[in-house]
Order: sequence, then C-alpha cells, then structure tokens
Amino acid sequence: MNRRAVLAGVGGATFTAIAGCAASREPEANETDENGSGGAETGGTDGPIESIDIDIVDGTRSFVVGYDLDDYATVLVETSDGEIIQEETASPNADEVAIGFEEMRGGEYAFIVRRESDMLASATRSYSGPEPAVTSVSTSWDQNRLMALEASVGNDGDMPSRLDAARVTTVEDRDALFQVNAFVPPGGLQLLEYDLSNQFLDIEIPGEITTSITVDTGIGIVEDSDVHELEPGTPEFERIEPIWGRGMLTEVEFGIRNTGDIRRDIYVQASTKKNSIETREFVIIPGRTTTKDVIGGISDPFYKDVSDDYPTVELDVVAYSADGEELISTTVTTSRPEE
Repeated sequence: MNRRAVLAGVGGATFTAIAGCAASREPEANETDENGSGGAETGGTDGPIESIDIDIVDGTRSFVVGYDLDDYATVLVETSDGEIIQEETASPNADEVAIGFEEMRGGEYAFIVRRESDMLASATRSYSGPEPAVTSVSTSWDQNRLMALEASVGNDGDMPSRLDAARVTTVEDRDALFQVNAFVPPGGLQLLEYDLSNQFLDIEIPGEITTSITVDTGIGIVEDSDVHELEPGTPEFERIEPIWGRGMLTEVEFGIRNTGDIRRDIYVQASTKKNSIETREFVIIPGRTTTKDVIGGISDPFYKDVSDDYPTVELDVVAYSADGEELISTTVTTSRPEE
C-alpha cells in the first residue's frame, strides 16, 4: 500500500518537516527502537506479525502492522484496559495494514491478529507518547512593524505529535490565529513560518517588545517567545542651510532624519545671539528625512548685518521632543554673502 503521507500541513502558514516519520525495523526483544516509533517491546511477536510501526496514513496518526498472511484476517489494537481502539481487515494480497488512532497517547497496547474466534498472533508495545516543545522562535521587523515570525516545534517523544493551531501574540495583547494541521515525528522538527506584514499595525511603543507563539497540540499548549528592541524616534540633522536676504539672516532650512524605529513628535529651534525662533511641532517618520524651515522674515530676522566686514554668525539649531527634552543640537557658522 502507498497511503502513507509525508507530514502534511495546510492553513495559514508554511510548514517544513525537518525529519520524516519513516517506518522502523522491528525491535529486537527488550529493545526500544532508536527513534521511538517502534515502541518498547513488552511482549514478543508470534505468528504472522512481522513489524509494528507508527506513521501518518491518510492524514491520521496510525499504527502500521506488517504481516504475512495466506488468507483474510482481522488486526486490532487494544489498550491496557481492554478497550479496542480500532480494527481493520488484513488482506493476503498486502503485507501491512494501518489502524488509525488520531488521539494517540502514551501507554501499553496489544496488537492482535485473529480469524473469526481464533487468535493467530499477538504482540505488546509500550509508548511514552508525544512530547512536543517549541525549540526556537525568531521575528523579522521593518522598523516598528512586525513582518514575520518563524518557529520550530520539536518532539522528544516516541509518537508523532499533532499541531492543530498557533497563536502569535505581541504588545498590548495583539494577536493572530492560524490553523496548522501538521505533525511532528519522533525526534523531528516542524518549521512554522508566518507572514505578519498585514496582521499588526505599527507599534509606537519603544523598548523591548515580546512576541510569543503558542501552539495547540491536542494534548496541551506549548509556547516560546522572542524579544526585539524598538529604539525611540531619534532625530539626526542631515543638512542645515542658513538663508540670507537684504543683509539679513531671515530663514534656516534643515533636513532631519529619524534613525530610530518609531514615530516621534518634535520641534526645532534656531538661535543666534540676536534672536531665537522655533517651528511648530511636527512628526518624524522612521527611516525618512523631513525637510522644514524656521522663518524669521524681514520683520524678525535672526541677524541683521549692515557692516562692510561681513562678520561670522554662530547659529545654534536644537531639536526637542514634544515635552521639551533636548534630543540633538548642532552649531553652524554663517556670514552674509558678499554682494
């Protein structure tokens, strides 16, 4: 039969199975299969049972029993309490049968082959069960926008772990929910990748931003988080141009860039020993340069030069936060252009 599925994932994410849930050989007596998929053998096999594995068949976690039969028979799996999980017909034209067990969990299981009332074979296996855990989380940012998250989910158990859904949560409890529908094989990893560029608005809070992912595995929640530092809006002067006219310094034009991660309200003040003028508040955008000017005009110039020796004028330019904190300052020298 060829119904075994490579670990499948559909929904709102990209999934990559790092390790497959390959069939294992039949363990020797009292031996645990190296990757756990065979389980610990607590009773030997007899008759036509040749192997017992766990795999994903038609999208369902299943016990796969290999056999050698010359006529039809029934294969069933029982819990240690005698509950029959499922039974399937084994055909002599095949060599294995899959017995679905979606709510797979640890325990001791009996595998029985019978024909009508006659038991042809039996074997017992003990499993610790799935043991999923988020092993790594990383985030990608464009300034103050969370663009993507990537997480790996591992499984230290000896049964495949099912991943049902994932929730990504960031500052102010903003979250996004994704369906997963994937499996993690014993000893394997499942990579979850989420495009979040349209999921969250720009974050306007500086400091450490924690983004967490919680994954519903059917048997509980596993989670981990990543921390990213958002720098406050940080102004940096790119150019300052004093403008003269009619022997007067009447205007200062400047370009100011926000080298931080979030928006910020600021104002700029330009001063000489003769006069001080400031702009109204304006917003600087992360990664952008804003051009503004401080205008005194003819009636209120920064400096008026009526001499013939063209003196040098010192011009102090300071950027302040909206609440008056000095953020950056610089001094430039200028003089009236010769006429």
